[in-house]
Amino acid sequence: MIGLSIVKRFDSVTPAIGNIARAIGVQGRRRMLTSVAKKFIEMTHSNFGQSSGKYKEKPWPPLSPAYAKRIGSKQATLHRTGELYNSIKAGSPRNDYIEVYTKNKYAAVHTLGSRAQHIPRRNFWPMQIVTPSYTRMLFSAEKELVHEIGKTLTLLSNGALPRLSTNITRSYPKAGSIFTKPQST
Repeated sequence: MIGLSIVKRFDSVTPAIGNIARAIGVQGRRRMLTSVAKKFIEMTHSNFGQSSGKYKEKPWPPLSPAYAKRIGSKQATLHRTGELYNSIKAGSPRNDYIEVYTKNKYAAVHTLGSRAQHIPRRNFWPMQIVTPSYTRMLFSAEKELVHEIGKTLTLLSNGALPRLSTNITRSYPKAGSIFTKPQST
C-alpha cells in the first residue's frame, strides 16, 4: 500500500501567519488547518473529470486508442470508479501542519506515471512535481490557500484582524519526498 502525503505548512505561506497563529491559540490553529485541508481537497477533487483545469500543472495526455475504446471514453478523467477520488483524506491537525493524503494503490502511478506500465503522468494534486523529491504548490492553488487562511483568520478574530493580501511572494520548491511524512525544517 502506498500512502501519498502532501503537506503545506501554513507558516511557509506568509511570515505573518506564525505570529497570528500563536495569537489565535491551539483551537484556532486547528480550525484554520482543517479549513485549509478542506480547501486543498476541493482543489484536488476539481482536477478529476477533465484533462485540464485551474489546478493542474499541465493538461493530461489523451488515453491510448485501445484503452479509450475499452472504457468508451476518449478523455482521461481518473474518475471511472471513484475509488481514487474518494480516497483523498485529511489527517488530524498537529501543531503547525495537517496532512492531505491517499492510501490508494494507484495514486503514485497516476501522479508520476510509469514507463513500465505505459501509463503517462496525470498529476491530480494541485502541485508542481518536478521529481518525487522536488515539489511546490501551483501558484493558483497557493494563492487560494492564502485567501482561505485570511477568511478563516477573519472569522476566528471576529473581524479584528485585517484581511491578508492576496499579493503573495512565490514560495520555493521544497526538497523532500511527497511519499513520506513531513520533514523537520
